[in-house]
Amino acid sequence: LGALVEAMFKGLQAARQESEAGRPAPSGEVATPVLRPLARSREKELAVRDDDGFRITHDRAVRLARGSDLSAWKARLQMRDQLKRMGVTRRLQQLGITAGDRVAVGDWEFVWE
Repeated sequence: LGALVEAMFKGLQAARQESEAGRPAPSGEVATPVLRPLARSREKELAVRDDDGFRITHDRAVRLARGSDLSAWKARLQMRDQLKRMGVTRRLQQLGITAGDRVAVGDWEFVWE
């Protein structure tokens, strides 16, 4: 077992040295590309002020609103918590929202309290 571990270690070191030197992989081996996800670009706006009040434009918030039954009190509480976690509540406050203002997200509208 010790000889196997030593042989694997030496093989790994040789592969790293070849990779660092920019040499192609030995014949019979296929170089495996490393795929990394692209960084998500930050959304332009989480929410905007419009003629009738405010509109939440955060993609995830809009999808969540469209997929939820927001006529249920419990669902509205969960939505409120999600908006806070996403930073939407903070953005609305920066835009100057006050109690009684209308807010739209997806097809759902509500009065800010």
